[in-house]
Amino acid sequence: SHTIQGNTVNGRPYYFIINQDGAVVPADAGGALVACCEGVLCEGLDVSESSMGVQIVHSSDVILRDCVADRCGVFGIYLAYIDGGRLENISCRQSNHAIDLRDVQSLVVTGCETVDSEQGIFLSWAFDTIVEKCTVTNCGFGYFAAVGEGNVLTDCVFTGNETGVYLQNEADALV
Repeated sequence: SHTIQGNTVNGRPYYFIINQDGAVVPADAGGALVACCEGVLCEGLDVSESSMGVQIVHSSDVILRDCVADRCGVFGIYLAYIDGGRLENISCRQSNHAIDLRDVQSLVVTGCETVDSEQGIFLSWAFDTIVEKCTVTNCGFGYFAAVGEGNVLTDCVFTGNETGVYLQNEADALV
């Protein structure tokens, strides 16, 4: 019932995409909110210095590749209620929650880097999600996962974080 158009973040367009199959967020985005879409592609975005860089909710088959979300006040990358997808080569520096995944299923997070953020990679209610080959440096929590099941953390490097890896009520987690 909402329409959001004609807005900018740091002089670049803010995209609101809803109910589209094959949704593509244009590379000139200053920020994006994607909801209720199937087959979402975000590639080559720089959503730095926004409050919430990229938000994708209630969607499936989501791909984020080669994106930057530095100095975001709340979330660099925020995904919620997602079924299937891949985050690859995401870089987040000096954001509150760098990569935040909530109520997600069957995601692969690979080759990502978070630096100097309060939360590096954060999972809540994540199921069958793989975090691999990521680097998390100087964050509060490097990797935080709670109330999920079947998640895998492998081949990652955690350096200088207050807490490297923290699991809370995770069933069948593999580290």
